[in-house]
Amino acid sequence: MSKFFFDLLFSVKRRSFFFSSFFRPLPLLCLILFSFVFISCTGDDGITGPQGIQGEPGIDGTDGVDGTTPVVTIGTNGNWFINGEDSGVKAHGLAGADGAMPAITIGANGNWFINGEDTGVKATGEGSSQGSKGDKGDKGDKGDKGDGGDGCSVATDTEDSAYLVMTCGTTTEKWAKAMCGAVAYDPEKKVCRRGQLEDIEAGQCSVDGHGHFNPDIPYGCFTDTRAGANNQSYRTVVIGGKTWFAENLNFAGSSGDIGVCYLSSPDSCAKYGRLYKWHEAMAISSTYESSWWSGSDVDHQGVCPAGWRVPSDADWTALTAAVGSTAGTKLKSVTGWFDGGGYIPGTDDFGFSALPGGSRLTGGSFYNVGLNGYWWGATEVGAFWAWGRGMDDGSGGVDHWYDGKAGSFSLRCVRD
Repeated sequence: MSKFFFDLLFSVKRRSFFFSSFFRPLPLLCLILFSFVFISCTGDDGITGPQGIQGEPGIDGTDGVDGTTPVVTIGTNGNWFINGEDSGVKAHGLAGADGAMPAITIGANGNWFINGEDTGVKATGEGSSQGSKGDKGDKGDKGDKGDGGDGCSVATDTEDSAYLVMTCGTTTEKWAKAMCGAVAYDPEKKVCRRGQLEDIEAGQCSVDGHGHFNPDIPYGCFTDTRAGANNQSYRTVVIGGKTWFAENLNFAGSSGDIGVCYLSSPDSCAKYGRLYKWHEAMAISSTYESSWWSGSDVDHQGVCPAGWRVPSDADWTALTAAVGSTAGTKLKSVTGWFDGGGYIPGTDDFGFSALPGGSRLTGGSFYNVGLNGYWWGATEVGAFWAWGRGMDDGSGGVDHWYDGKAGSFSLRCVRD
């Protein structure tokens, strides 16, 4: 019972008559009621008071300093000394047993405990000092100098620019810069197309010495690398979507017996190219000079280099159609033709540069060099004849004619 209620019930002080007269019997009555209530019943539950406000969380303490293993010794007074500080704990051993290293722990209060007894000495660690720097190792011995190697050099072969030569001391090795099929070539000078070499610039093509090419035409250039061709280069020109040789073929084969030069003169071959019988131009048997061959004239290579063909009659027709009227004037070279009476000069507008190489008749005689040019086609007319084209000095047109297969005429190669 609280002091308040006790004073209220049993106080001897009286503040009024009312209290002195009315409440004088109350103490005894209350004691009786209080005993009855306490023994017989319980009072009503009290009202729950308001919840208190939660306090702010405490601030985390800073990390302690890492401890170190203490140095434990026995002092002259017989006490344990921890890190040189007297712990006040006697260092006595267990009865009847050898002394043992005490069990040293850190208690919840942060003191050192020896065998479970608080020493009162705080277990605070001391910072360790930096270890001494190790001695520098001895410097290793310098390795022996290696033997000098042989110097090597690489250069373009002076005899053939298609090759590189590497020389190492007295040893020499040679290899091709590039290959076009089985033929080595210099990529700075030539390009390989369809297995055939072409010069990169037209200026590297063979020159006939007569200056008959049109300087305003962007010629291409092709080099024939076959055996017997002597790597001869030919200027090429595109007309009507097809690429034509801009000069006559001059290929004698590996044995040198295909075709002939006009009057058997090498100078004529150099200027006009060779004259071929039809079967020589087609690279078929000579029996077809007097019999039907009956083969296809489409894409027939004949004596032309790989990737090129003997022009069919349709190829010649497409050429003259692309040039237009007065095709002879536009296809003939400006120079190289006989300029006598009735001469109609060529303008060579398309770079075809046709020259009057003449012909060799069936009986073997040569005819009309400087005046006429004749070119074979791959299309037969009969057992003895085949189609061709012709131009002459006094005409501005292109003749569409057929002649005996045993005659010898010039040849132009073409490709799509």
